[in-house]
Amino acid sequence: MSTTLDMERIAKELGAERCEKVSAHGGYFGALQLAAEVASRSRVSEGPPSPNKLLKRDNLMYDDGARQKLLGKLDYELWLLNQLAEFQVFNGGTDIATFKIRSGELETVILDSGAELVTSSQVTTAITPLVFTASYKMLDMIFEWILEENYNAGKIKKVPWGFQDKLNLLKSNSTLQYPPLFTTQKYLHSYSEALFCRLLPYRNEVVHNKAFSVSGGQLILSSSKNKNTRLTLSRAQIGCLVRFVVALALALAGVIEIDAHRDRLLKYHLDSLTTAHGLTAFKQKEPLLVNVELEVPKRCGSFPVNLKQIRDKVRTQFPTQDIGFNLTVRAVDGENLIAKWYFKEEKVPTLDEVIFDEASYKAHRVD
Repeated sequence: MSTTLDMERIAKELGAERCEKVSAHGGYFGALQLAAEVASRSRVSEGPPSPNKLLKRDNLMYDDGARQKLLGKLDYELWLLNQLAEFQVFNGGTDIATFKIRSGELETVILDSGAELVTSSQVTTAITPLVFTASYKMLDMIFEWILEENYNAGKIKKVPWGFQDKLNLLKSNSTLQYPPLFTTQKYLHSYSEALFCRLLPYRNEVVHNKAFSVSGGQLILSSSKNKNTRLTLSRAQIGCLVRFVVALALALAGVIEIDAHRDRLLKYHLDSLTTAHGLTAFKQKEPLLVNVELEVPKRCGSFPVNLKQIRDKVRTQFPTQDIGFNLTVRAVDGENLIAKWYFKEEKVPTLDEVIFDEASYKAHRVD
């Protein structure tokens, strides 16, 4: 005689919540969906934190341990999307050209890194929907991580497993504590949350209904519920989405900083995705960062640098772009290197003319 299990009682005793049955479509996307839902539902509550633990967690939210947890959650997706960005599968890249200039001379030499764009159209077409869903999953895990940190600090009672449930909690709870990056650069919070919200229906269509097509380098996303609802993303826009979520994840995890150039670059990516997030454009021109290596001969016991001339030279090379540069200054006396300095873009002196000597800018000396 078979015994009927009381699933409601079992769930209660385990401190769990009984949900609907897990179901998924066939194929790779179905497997991804099933794995994600099972993993989410298998999360075991640690129970409400004690007052001492709550106080400690409130002070230590988003510390090194939390950032390591984020990297652990993002593991495979972050690696995959970062590789695609590095190999320029979806346009763009991270290579920086180098200008070599000798002080007082007008000629400029541009050294290209020689990196090649991966152009296998069949491969790119095949992985485009996967790249889109992986990008969305990155956003999901970032906001899930934020909710988990708030749960551990006692600010919310539980972390929901469903995408829409997470969105509802993010929108309705005004007591959530967000990472420092989201509070100091608020646009990163608002635009990433807008992407998380507005792309959800299309993510679901790709995974559950395969309501997409790839044609002419474009990912065409549609709705099975409303035939008039459609979102089209070009290869370049997919690249912008990839680079935005990768940079956002790495910055939240403390791996990179959002410096002046990266800030402009992220705003440029978001401007390319206005149809996806639906928010106001920044009207940011495509930014470019280059390295300038400046050789400065000794004159009257010092090394004079005309930075205005350097800025003008760089701008003439790219008159339509928002251009910035890192600066390496090599002070030479004949064939001998006397001193060397390196300035990141935001640290380059703002004066038109600077006189260097061996005691100048000690914090930036690199030899």
